[in-house]
Amino acid sequence: MALLLTAGTASQSRHTPAAAEKDFSAWLHPAADVPHRYRPVIVEAGTMCTAPQVTPALVAAMLKVESNFDADLYDPAAQEYGIARWTPRVLRYYLPEDQQHRVPVPPLDPRESILALGRMLCTLAPQLEGVAGDPVLNLAAAYRTATFVVQKENGVPDRIRPYTERVRAHLMAYAPEKKACLPYAATQSSYPAPCPQPPEPTAR
Repeated sequence: MALLLTAGTASQSRHTPAAAEKDFSAWLHPAADVPHRYRPVIVEAGTMCTAPQVTPALVAAMLKVESNFDADLYDPAAQEYGIARWTPRVLRYYLPEDQQHRVPVPPLDPRESILALGRMLCTLAPQLEGVAGDPVLNLAAAYRTATFVVQKENGVPDRIRPYTERVRAHLMAYAPEKKACLPYAATQSSYPAPCPQPPEPTAR
């Protein structure tokens, strides 16, 4: 994961299901190849802020592309490790505030790495408002490169498109079934369907 120059804290959670909840079909497609042991923390990471483009399906899709859900991934040449391919010196800034005094040492804890991915996406989402293109894929691109690069390019840089297209393909597979209410209109998002609008009241 490339060096990021801006960090911050996640905004208020919109909904975090109880840890004991077993049915995640509202957040991930039942047929998704997301390992069951990671589903609770992926849902927690993808629902920790109000930004509608940050979802469990996006978190899962990014983890699939980054590591194929391999918590033991070890790439010292790129200085990237674990299930989210974190660079430890960057991961540090997306740990809970009371843990940011330390640079994590591989092997990286998968739960810690996944929650940090959620915090980072929640931090980047408002920084990318107004950037052209799909807000979901802009987020993924910023994670793989840097926020200022996506801002400067006004969208996904060409060299990152193969990565974001892979993320989009998995996102489409991992998104809830089409009958589920989704956060964006279809023309604005990688998701397959929009949330239904309530009918206008009929004048009497």
